[in-house]
Amino acid sequence: MIDRERQVFEAYKNRDERVLQEILAQDFIFTDEAGGLYTKAQYIDAVMNAGAVKSYQLDDITARLYGDTGVIGARWRGQFTMNGKDVPTSV
Repeated sequence: MIDRERQVFEAYKNRDERVLQEILAQDFIFTDEAGGLYTKAQYIDAVMNAGAVKSYQLDDITARLYGDTGVIGARWRGQFTMNGKDVPTSV
């Protein structure tokens, strides 16, 4: 499960829509640091239109299974470029 999470973040960094479509479940949801919720389609759209990810690191990764549902928690730190400017981020 953690390997899949790493694949998702690599696809995010590389803006690889095909991989995101394949890996993410149809009922995938993403919660951002401000509490905003994204459906699979909204998340992929945001990834394709966001600034470029220059580098990132995942820390404190946890994985829990509840029946056939997996929940991943992690701290993501990285460097974005948005509108030509570097933006450090930590979530």
